[in-house]
Amino acid sequence: MSLDNNVPVSHLEHSSRSSCEATRLRAKRYFTNPHSGFTLIEVLVAIAIFAVLSATGWIVFDQLIKNRDRNAEHAQSLTQLQFAYAQMLRDLSQAVPIAGQQNGQLQPALQLASQQLKFNKAGVIDPLQQGLDAFESIEYGFDAGKQALVRYKKPYIYQKQSQDVPGDVVLAPIENLQFQALDPAVQSQWPIQSVTDSDAQNYILSQLPKGIEVKFTYQAREYRWVFGLVTALPDLEQTQNTQDSENDKTS
Repeated sequence: MSLDNNVPVSHLEHSSRSSCEATRLRAKRYFTNPHSGFTLIEVLVAIAIFAVLSATGWIVFDQLIKNRDRNAEHAQSLTQLQFAYAQMLRDLSQAVPIAGQQNGQLQPALQLASQQLKFNKAGVIDPLQQGLDAFESIEYGFDAGKQALVRYKKPYIYQKQSQDVPGDVVLAPIENLQFQALDPAVQSQWPIQSVTDSDAQNYILSQLPKGIEVKFTYQAREYRWVFGLVTALPDLEQTQNTQDSENDKTS
């Protein structure tokens, strides 16, 4: 016997039983295997692990950024220190034992106090032929308002009157700036003698110490710089004679 669509009844009953059996098997596998999906605890544990990894990654990244910033600040501080040292080295290496003059009175070739250093130097270049003096006056001092080492430059060592010139900041911020003369003993001021005789005064005012010591605190660190000075000008006539003698020997 068959239906109108000519499908046997036995075949339909077999298909229905197979479908029910498959459904029961799937339900049995689901209930007998509790690990077939994610539980709430597993989800929370996964979220916690992800949060810990994210926090650790952020800490590492933040530390790298801070290290980079510290390295950049250290490099900048080192550059400023190198600039200040090179500037003072260039000036002091050209210091000359020649007294200056101001308002008709002799001025020492080098004056030193606790936080002030003033001296005359050579090495002036005049490429434009402007008639610049061969010597100039350099002064280093401490600006309390800026907490800085400041450099002042005057183009002449023989002046009719005092002049106020703007200063250039060489290094900031600094603390505990102190200049001392080395002759070779440490002297807190220079010149160390005072005389009234004009000849002796001219001699003393033209003297330079053996060296200059600079102490200061920068970036919470104490620094000590020592610069040597040329205490006597070369004898140009003797130097010329020596060169002529050497030229005669080679010829």
